[in-house]
Amino acid sequence: MPKRPTERKTERSARRRTRRITCPRCGRVVRYADVSDVPSFPFCSDRCRLVDLDKWFEGEYRISEDISGADGGKRPGGAEKP
Repeated sequence: MPKRPTERKTERSARRRTRRITCPRCGRVVRYADVSDVPSFPFCSDRCRLVDLDKWFEGEYRISEDISGADGGKRPGGAEKP
């Protein structure tokens, strides 16, 4: 039996409200309605979140630029950074 026009509109609006992310660790696509639906956001799972964290701890990821900025390593007010 064909669906009524109102049923089709409801299905389309439900699809529009669903968002998707791609896990930066494994590439898995996760669909969600609200960020709170994915407790390990932006990762698909706690495992991917922890694997990524471990890569930071092991030094595989690092910030390669000097983050002290153009202020020459001084804090506001002229005090030197330790």
